[in-house]
Amino acid sequence: MSKTKRTTKKTLKEVLAAISGSDGVKAVVAKRLGVQRGTVDNYLKRWKAAQVAFDNEVDSIADMSISLLARNIKLGLKEQTDTGKPVRSDDAKWWLARKGGFEKKVEHKGDNAITLRVVYDDPVNE
Repeated sequence: MSKTKRTTKKTLKEVLAAISGSDGVKAVVAKRLGVQRGTVDNYLKRWKAAQVAFDNEVDSIADMSISLLARNIKLGLKEQTDTGKPVRSDDAKWWLARKGGFEKKVEHKGDNAITLRVVYDDPVNE
């Protein structure tokens, strides 16, 4: 018994509609279209407009994530200022590590001493 390949060609309009509101998740686009993820990749390669729309979805969710992260950092700083107590700085550390220019290294010297070395690269003044 031979296997036949089911061909369901989608239009650019259908692909763009599936991309809209997908948050840049190819699995969501594929499910909406009823195709495999690889087919979504092929559509993105075929139509520049589809790739641009998909990239805009990715950028949009990235922008929202950055805004939320910045808000959390500001709220943490305000809480620390208001209470005088240190707050967790995981968001700020993550941000600095991902944006580059921040690296933490722990060096052990002697039996009990720990030195925390912070390296900051300033791309503007290099």
